[in-house]
Amino acid sequence: MKIAVFSIILAALIGSLSFGQTTGGFGQQARDMTTEEFFLHNTVRIMVINEMIRSDNRDGKMLALENINEAISLGITGEEIINALGYLSSEGIRNTTRGANGLVINNFPDVRRISARTLSRLPAREVNDVLLQLLLDENEPMVIQEVIRSIGVINLPDDGTTMDAIVFAVQRLDRNNPDNLVAVAAIDTLGTLAQSNNLYFHPGANSLLVRISEGIYTNSVKERARAELIFWRTQSVHR
Repeated sequence: MKIAVFSIILAALIGSLSFGQTTGGFGQQARDMTTEEFFLHNTVRIMVINEMIRSDNRDGKMLALENINEAISLGITGEEIINALGYLSSEGIRNTTRGANGLVINNFPDVRRISARTLSRLPAREVNDVLLQLLLDENEPMVIQEVIRSIGVINLPDDGTTMDAIVFAVQRLDRNNPDNLVAVAAIDTLGTLAQSNNLYFHPGANSLLVRISEGIYTNSVKERARAELIFWRTQSVHR
């Protein structure tokens, strides 16, 4: 009920700013606002998002993600947005709601997956820290894959700590639930980080690539890991 009310407030606000009354669309309207109008609009939008992320149902959280992505497209990328995505990306893991029987009722992996993907639109150290924490907490392969890919997209300077976290997460899955898509994401992102930071000598990453190349994965994934290893060894010789 609260979500519906806040959605109406947001719609009313957008309507008051003449959304759709010109061919320019909302992006053009946002550019035409005064500073005061733009600040007011953003403040209300953040209020609505913060209410939505704390809803008890999946639909409310998905609606929050839609609003967050729209806000980012409008240039609203501050701490409030990062915090909201951090909250949603921990939904059902750190932020838990339990039913009468004591079971967690807000375990929404798809919400966490989209949150992780959206975080890649905000390349900041704080975002990278959120993603690293997710690697430690998360157990769902589809979410881990998205987290690893987002880390590669952000591609911040790394002293090996980020690569350590990726290796830890993939090895943990590899023991009981090896996943081809997670392995491919790891190969790609480790390659990106190694190239950007000259970390071709990273022992954990090299060991993981060997493990994938010899593990219970499809032949195409294993071949990809072997090819990456060969490239790394070539780069190591020349550096």
